[in-house]
Amino acid sequence: MTGNLVEIKNSLRKFDFPYCAREALENAESLLMPYLAANPNDDVPQFARDFVREIASEFVFCDIDPLYPSPGIKRRLGLKSSSELSLLEVLCDHFSKTSQSNICAGRNQLFLVLFHPITEYRMKILSKLVSLAISTRKIHVLLTVGYWMHWTLPISPQACLHLAESLVNDFFILTPNAAIKLQELPQVSPLFTASLLTSLVQMYGSKPGKLYRAPPQALLSMVTKWIMENIHLSLAPLQQPKVGPTGINEYPITPIVGLFRWTIFSSFHDCRVEQSDNPTDLGNDQSHVLTELEKCYSTLHLSLMQGLLTCAHSTSQPIHGRGVRVEELVQLVDDLISELYSPQATDAGRNLALDRFGQAIQCIISTGCISGNKHNFLAKLSALPETRLLRILRTHYRIP
Repeated sequence: MTGNLVEIKNSLRKFDFPYCAREALENAESLLMPYLAANPNDDVPQFARDFVREIASEFVFCDIDPLYPSPGIKRRLGLKSSSELSLLEVLCDHFSKTSQSNICAGRNQLFLVLFHPITEYRMKILSKLVSLAISTRKIHVLLTVGYWMHWTLPISPQACLHLAESLVNDFFILTPNAAIKLQELPQVSPLFTASLLTSLVQMYGSKPGKLYRAPPQALLSMVTKWIMENIHLSLAPLQQPKVGPTGINEYPITPIVGLFRWTIFSSFHDCRVEQSDNPTDLGNDQSHVLTELEKCYSTLHLSLMQGLLTCAHSTSQPIHGRGVRVEELVQLVDDLISELYSPQATDAGRNLALDRFGQAIQCIISTGCISGNKHNFLAKLSALPETRLLRILRTHYRIP
């Protein structure tokens, strides 16, 4: 393997940038393919990953990789702006090629090696690449990024969060007219969209010890449209194989509880001012805005429940014991209790939140998508004010 690495590097050094990057990607993918021939979902040995990282660091990103340095080789630290554009074109071309399933698996593995673990500079490149892929509808690039997010979320959530923040800025804050490009994302790449949602619910909503941060209205409307028209979207991560390079995908992360948080906690907060990212919008008819917000949250809440209930009766999409971690529900109850007894909470807000909470929990429990021991969570229900749905749950599970 060492001899091959030397030969490949010597060969690539004959090319100027960006041609060396293009050739390096082809070589790197070919190096990974033999390990995936028998099983596309199998793991790639660590020495092969290190092998590819060395090639990518020198010839693709032209950087000094602090995670995998190679002594004795002088490299530029990053690329100039003009060269960055060339690199984005090379990456977009390479990962947008159509291919057979085994080649696609090699491409996914290559992307994972290129961007995990990820440095600040490579995060910048990745954010630009994804924005470009969305704007130009590069479907295969988004499919590959979806794979990357799916495997990265459990072990490096901050990387996915950074990417989500970048996309919100690009498509909702800086150039809101470009948001229309996102409408077809669930059809283009359900896995990418679901993983993006998982990061978005970490950006917005109610968090322990922090102020409520409402999702921008345009983003909320888009997310509601996604879920309403693709009711199984939040379950897309469950359709992926349980094996892979990280070996931790037995219980993949989904945005189910996070999206229910949006609908439940919205009733406590008058988000009319916070919803607007444009100060000039504050002079609009706020009663109309509030009505639209209520409609969005209600539609989102209903669509989430429909997705869970229909999927629970589908043999092709098993969700039993997967999709919602019991720790998420425990934290949800703790946060709900804090909001219920907040001086700012109104009776109407409390009643709506408790109703939505009861509906969500009944739906989650009845579909059996919880992973973990439910005992601690169910015991916490006794701390909540009684409603009809919560009374049914307490009676069924004999909670005092």
